[in-house]
Amino acid sequence: MRLMTATLPPAHHPQPVLWNQADLQAALGQAITRPSPHPLAIYRVITDSREARTGDLFVARRGDHLDGNAFVADALARGAALAIAEKPAAALALPTDLHSRVVTVSDGDDALNQLAAYARQRSRATVIAITGSVGKTSSKTMIAEVLSHHGHTHASQGGFNNHVGVPLTLANLPIETDFAVVEIGMNHGGEIVPLSLLTRPHIAVITTVEAVHLENFVNIEGIAAAKAEIFAGLQPGGTAVLNRDNSFYDFLLAQAEQAGAATIVSFGQDAAATVRLWQESGKMTNLQIDGQPVAINWDSSQSAGEAWRSVQRVTLAVLHALKRVTPQSLSVMGSMQPLAGRGQFITLPWSSGGQLSVIDDSYNASPVSVRAAISRLGQCQPGQNGRRILVLGDMRELGEQAVAMHRDLANDVLAHGLDLVFTSGTLADQLLDALPHHLRGGSHPNPADLASLLIPQLRAGDVITVKGSRGAAPKARMAAVIDAMKAYSAALASVAPPDFDRETA
Repeated sequence: MRLMTATLPPAHHPQPVLWNQADLQAALGQAITRPSPHPLAIYRVITDSREARTGDLFVARRGDHLDGNAFVADALARGAALAIAEKPAAALALPTDLHSRVVTVSDGDDALNQLAAYARQRSRATVIAITGSVGKTSSKTMIAEVLSHHGHTHASQGGFNNHVGVPLTLANLPIETDFAVVEIGMNHGGEIVPLSLLTRPHIAVITTVEAVHLENFVNIEGIAAAKAEIFAGLQPGGTAVLNRDNSFYDFLLAQAEQAGAATIVSFGQDAAATVRLWQESGKMTNLQIDGQPVAINWDSSQSAGEAWRSVQRVTLAVLHALKRVTPQSLSVMGSMQPLAGRGQFITLPWSSGGQLSVIDDSYNASPVSVRAAISRLGQCQPGQNGRRILVLGDMRELGEQAVAMHRDLANDVLAHGLDLVFTSGTLADQLLDALPHHLRGGSHPNPADLASLLIPQLRAGDVITVKGSRGAAPKARMAAVIDAMKAYSAALASVAPPDFDRETA
């Protein structure tokens, strides 16, 4: 079976047509003229003109910073078969021969939602929707990968989980799909309700509720209520998958049942969990599903940490609900590793013929995920003369508690025996200030410059975790540290490495 995501299709379009003229007209509620003798065939829906290719439908929408209507000509020039725009072709200053390739609507976002609703209505897929404070994308990816071995599977691309990403995922939902896995995120209350109603899931998953986006809520109870919005569109007789270890389990359970969930599948370490972690031994994770033993053999030279084990439990809970827990499913799960930026373990050739071990967790950061990352780093075994080193950027959207939450991480650093900490950002620096002097590796507001300070201090055998927030401004993203270490390692393998000046870095 093949995993069908909203990614760029090959130029020869081996997959079936996604949208024809009749379906587009039905979805948009208006006629579409097509003077060409060839039938209209759309293979993909996009909102970024730079991605346009033959067979695409470009939906122009007004974003926070750019107006997509200004890029209709660009999308068509790149080969898009059709464009949906808020202005008529003449007002877009298009050549007359392109006018027939523009459909005019009053609102681009509304048009995208209409496409999404129609695609969802015509689909026969079992739909799984996932939200939660952490672990959404990793859980979505593992669930989709496993289900792709049981049927045609469609999933959100990357972190497409907002008011644009969710309808775009659904608008690209092929008719013949067996399973659809849709990630739904939020920053404020009320954002998940319309997305859940659009998605209409058969299975609704909440990975956990934690103090994330706290600055947009009065308290964490508000976050729990916002996550529970995923049940708004749950299909009658649907299933809720919940974290039995989370303090909001009882609240979420009541919300799910009130919304009409007929089945509750829980996961966690709690003895009452449907899918329960039993024990770990070497490269084997032993679990129980309704009291029956299940084992996952995994391949990694270092522990993937509790966050990844939680992703496995979420996946098993969904598979259990779908009656798809099979030896093949367990094998696929065991072979998977955390995603780049989300806990991926990599090794880099380093000085004296040795290697550096790096945990790339640079995509996002919250108190719960940073604590999990510190715990995982503490479990890793450095090489000879190696050390455990944390490189941390600011945790964002924590409101008035931001300073205290960063300083509190010092207790975790000490408890797990880390050797050095480097930071980037005024908030992350609060952690550095709370640590003993011998643990303070250094700080710089710019991650790229922090890398120049960090790299000369690294040695073969070290294990380094880089943790940060993708939501930060581009120049403040911690992925720059990962990129710099990779570049330095590559230079070591070819020519003389870059010369970092310790005094001026």
